[in-house]
Amino acid sequence: MDSAHPSKETRAKDMFEAYLPAMAVLSQDGIVLYGTPAFWTFWNAHHSDYPLSDILPAQITSFIQHALLTYFPDPGHWEGRHLSTGGQSPHPYVQCKLSITQHEGKEQFLLTCQPDHAVERTSVPNFREMVTRLDDFLYIVDVQSGKLVYDNSDGYFLGHNFRETDSLMELATSLVHDQDVSELLSARRRLKPLDAGIETTEFRILDESGNCRWFLCKEQAFTRSEDGKLKQVLGFMSEITDQKNAETQLNKQYYETRYILDSMPVMFMQKDLSNNILKVNMRVAENLDLPIEEIEGRPSRELYPEDSDKYYEDDKRLMRTGMPVLGIVERHQSSTGDQWVRTDKLPFYDEDGEIKGILLFATDVTNLVKTERELRRKNEELERYIQSNSELEQYAYVASHDLREPLRTLTGFSQLLKRKYGEELDQTATEYLELIIRSAKNMDRLIRDLLSFARLDGGVPQFEYFDTLELQEQILSGLGRQIRETDAEVLFEAFPKQLYGQPLRIKQLFQNLISNAIKYRHPDRSPEVHIQCDMLPDGWDITVTDNGLGIPEEQQDAVFELFKHFNPKPGQNSAGIGLALCKKIVQQHQGRITLSSLVGQGTCIRLFLPGTSFTSPK
Repeated sequence: MDSAHPSKETRAKDMFEAYLPAMAVLSQDGIVLYGTPAFWTFWNAHHSDYPLSDILPAQITSFIQHALLTYFPDPGHWEGRHLSTGGQSPHPYVQCKLSITQHEGKEQFLLTCQPDHAVERTSVPNFREMVTRLDDFLYIVDVQSGKLVYDNSDGYFLGHNFRETDSLMELATSLVHDQDVSELLSARRRLKPLDAGIETTEFRILDESGNCRWFLCKEQAFTRSEDGKLKQVLGFMSEITDQKNAETQLNKQYYETRYILDSMPVMFMQKDLSNNILKVNMRVAENLDLPIEEIEGRPSRELYPEDSDKYYEDDKRLMRTGMPVLGIVERHQSSTGDQWVRTDKLPFYDEDGEIKGILLFATDVTNLVKTERELRRKNEELERYIQSNSELEQYAYVASHDLREPLRTLTGFSQLLKRKYGEELDQTATEYLELIIRSAKNMDRLIRDLLSFARLDGGVPQFEYFDTLELQEQILSGLGRQIRETDAEVLFEAFPKQLYGQPLRIKQLFQNLISNAIKYRHPDRSPEVHIQCDMLPDGWDITVTDNGLGIPEEQQDAVFELFKHFNPKPGQNSAGIGLALCKKIVQQHQGRITLSSLVGQGTCIRLFLPGTSFTSPK
């Protein structure tokens, strides 16, 4: 057959292809294996066995290659609508369809392209109508020149004319807060690669009034050159000042709440109904020796594996009844070892009044538990001591009674002997007999004083209010003989009308002090004893002053000790118990007693009793 005349098969094939749409067969790696004449015409190209990127615009090639990788090898159908040709075709928008075919057992793809006239007719007017209604700022900027290509405003934004500026980026960076400029520029640079997505940036701008306002900016590549370089950027900017202010307020509230929680002297924990830990304070973190972020959000059983089930039983009871669980004292293991805590659990309700979780407050009471145990031990010892002391007091009473009985017998028979045979005794025998009588009396007085001193420790002191006028009368009456025999003067000055204490012991205190003052009187003058009371802010200052012999300075520190006495001259005997007993009575009233004295001039004994012991003088 003459080659100058095509065969019927060839003519039929040419006629068939002439009616085919813009179609191409692609391999999985995006190589055009075959294209119809309409396909080459549609894309102004005529090459087979070339990559799609050499034929189709970059944006469409990217979509198709993504589809090849995504859908292969699953059979299916893919459509990509409203794709811009970027001026590489007579039609600004194209509709692409991609289907999987089989050829000689291999997967191939059939790409069909056709103009999308509906988009061409409606997209631009609809787009313009939509964007002009937006409250936010939408713009397209040319990357190379930096000028504004399109915006949906009148050219003014925040009082600045964006259309007349030589460089939109320079104007923007001059308005943006210094701390935000670098991030804005970095976001623009990240749009340059072909695989760049949407870049989101938050920054501050000063408006025409100098107020700082927050904006959210989203930018993406809008058009690229044939070699993929970024030509235009589409941007969308909305004000988020209110959101930022609300966020700042929330952050402030968060940190205030965190500060309050961390300032609490107890451990705090919030748990949900599933026993997960939602929130803790610093005390819990210190107790577990973990950062707060490693505690919050974790189940309780992970942090308290040994005790979690026991704790959860209390939680479930609270969730079931709504009743707080208070005052649980139990031991658990902390990062520092065994620890005793007192736990209170309260329900946490949502806005509908339903229990949402549990609030837990735990106080470290390890030292308190140890103190209670020590106190219990001390109380047990005290009880044994009181029992022993009671027995001792009983023994002392019996012993003193038994001791005093022979003394009374000795004294009685000595006195009887003196009366009956006194005239027959010589002077030496009479003196011996008087010495026996005096010694027996002194021994009896010593036993009585010792018994009184021992009884001060017996039983629990009973404090009460009593009249001091009656107390003064009882003291003076009890010392009446001693006062009369020595012609002594005893004067109470500015004394309180009422006293709060132990009446018998207070009476014993002043009786001993006055009796001592009279006993150690100066031989050349009658004794004078003045008892004066002065009110202080925290109690009462009471002085008992006399004009007696006085006590040498080297002996003054010892006079309040048991069996320490001062005998200024022979024949003036003392058991050395009186002032020791006075000191003990004052101490039982939580007071103090001191002494000052000058030999030959007298002695001043000063008492301090706390304010709770007296009422004001009236």
